[in-house]
Amino acid sequence: MLYIPITEEKLDKLIQPDVDVQSIIVNLRLEELAALLLIQGLPTLLAVAKSDENLLFRAEQFISNFITSSGSFTLQEVQHEFVDALNVEKCLIGKSLLVQSQIQLMSAEQIQDKKYLKWEEQWVWNWEFKNSEKSDFFPSRLLNKKSSNTNFASKEEERIVNIILSDKDESIDIQGYAGSGKTWIISHLVDAIDKEKTLFLAETQEQISALKARIPGVRSYTFAYIAISLINTGVLKTVRNINGRYGKQQIVSDQYIFSHDKLEEKLECYDIGEYRRGVIAKDAQFVVKNFCLSTDPAITREHIPKQYVRQLTLIQQAALLTVAKHLWELICIPRDRILLPIRNYHLVKALALTGMGIPSHCTHIVVDEAHDLSPAIIQLLQQSTQPVFTFGDYYQNLQGLTQPHSLPSTLRKNTLTHSVRAGSNMTGLYNQLIERHPISPTVEFSGNKTKTTKFISYKKFQIPDEPCAILAKSFWSVFWIIYTLHHQSAKYHIFNTQIKEIDWLINSAISFLNNSDDKSRHHEFVGSHSWDDFFDKNRQREPALVQIDRLIRSGFNRQQLNAILQGSMPQPQEDIYLVRRVWDCRNIEFDRVLLLNDVIGQSGVINENYAKTISHIYTGISRAKHELYMPESISEWIDNC
Repeated sequence: MLYIPITEEKLDKLIQPDVDVQSIIVNLRLEELAALLLIQGLPTLLAVAKSDENLLFRAEQFISNFITSSGSFTLQEVQHEFVDALNVEKCLIGKSLLVQSQIQLMSAEQIQDKKYLKWEEQWVWNWEFKNSEKSDFFPSRLLNKKSSNTNFASKEEERIVNIILSDKDESIDIQGYAGSGKTWIISHLVDAIDKEKTLFLAETQEQISALKARIPGVRSYTFAYIAISLINTGVLKTVRNINGRYGKQQIVSDQYIFSHDKLEEKLECYDIGEYRRGVIAKDAQFVVKNFCLSTDPAITREHIPKQYVRQLTLIQQAALLTVAKHLWELICIPRDRILLPIRNYHLVKALALTGMGIPSHCTHIVVDEAHDLSPAIIQLLQQSTQPVFTFGDYYQNLQGLTQPHSLPSTLRKNTLTHSVRAGSNMTGLYNQLIERHPISPTVEFSGNKTKTTKFISYKKFQIPDEPCAILAKSFWSVFWIIYTLHHQSAKYHIFNTQIKEIDWLINSAISFLNNSDDKSRHHEFVGSHSWDDFFDKNRQREPALVQIDRLIRSGFNRQQLNAILQGSMPQPQEDIYLVRRVWDCRNIEFDRVLLLNDVIGQSGVINENYAKTISHIYTGISRAKHELYMPESISEWIDNC
């Protein structure tokens, strides 16, 4: 944040229509004129700056050069020239760019004190960091010892870095609110510990890609990759023959057979009353998944989904567990011409069950997004001999975490509470949200006191005039938004993975409505015997379904769907609409964010547990750097929940 010596009151007077510019200019100091000229030239500076830091450097350099070069003239001479140089329209545009440029205007008292000038009337460089009353940022003493670059840290960031580096052979868990600097700390730890011997781990490949984009050159892998490498080298022998199985949905070949309709035969399932063997085979997959995500050594009744327990007799439950155990054995070691798909969580569980940890060829392990880790992964980390640094935020767990992870009582723990991203005016909203979460906060959230987030509450959704990121909970809403943008001839972008998912989802919906035979029907329709049945069950949960139902009943077809999906721009850009699920942008921030009301459902109906709904709202609003559009219905839901 850079503070420049002009008050908002004086700037507003200058940009008023038909203002007498000269009468105002003659009462301004030299440094105030420099600040005005900077605001006028801000659009140009933004266009050439390579980063936020580079922009602030150029801005400060501009003010310093103006003050220095004007020293050989009288103030009256500079004021006289300035009247002709001032462009009120450009100043108006420049003012609108101050927030996103991280530039703030000083108060009259600060200008009067002149602490931003040296005694010889020269600009004090890095003034934004010397203003301790307004800014928490200063050069990092610890990190700058290890780096050729000058790193600036908040007091909290410096405190956490100090704690980690003071005993870097001890593990630590850092819980930090959204935007509090967890990613910054992780990206700068590589300068303070051995980069070549540090392993950065994450649960998904998407998280790994985001990590590599932020910290080029680091060794980063998924936990499943670690398991695969141990299988391929013969160290992990409880899982075999993964080639051709990993990442597959189903496999049917001449040598190996697996498909959902044949699985029941190979698992030797039998009907138990009305509990059909095909259903047992499918339910067994959920039991195995729950087992794999746990720390339990064997499959038990605890792994049967609760909704199944209420519906099944004890005999049916026993049959389900027998099939699930058989299924797990076949996943690990294929036999009898059966080749089953193997998932990440299967691999991690198999590794955790051996008692092994992460291989010892690295000296430190760093894990981001630790709130998403399963108990099995946490167990795997605890079995590792290296110090592990985990960074997370329980309130960003979109699965609906209802209690903190089970961690050793001896593990060092610390918190980051001060957001660098969210303005101080957002403090109340964030605290109101997390106080309603099942995991009670231990400390309050604090917004950035050096900035204000522009907050716009809307009653009825409409596409904003200015491009922004539009965040939804479901693919139904993502589709409806891009459909709307397409018909408004607006430019938009969605991820390639979203294109594939929406293509599958909407094509399945069209087939379902038309009663077409569709063997690859989308999993959204499992448990529904018709489109009308699905619509009636989900219309409250998915607000966009009402419009989509009308659309596909009117004859919307695959060709029209392809045109909409192919209309997505090849790359995301600042001047186009970015349409995302909250789930897909957990590691991303945007200048402007619009959050849809599908995170709470239609008319405020809660479609999942409180934790899941609150986490979607919290994660969605915390993606905004400067502007946030939020529906009134969400505010009302928060007030009433």
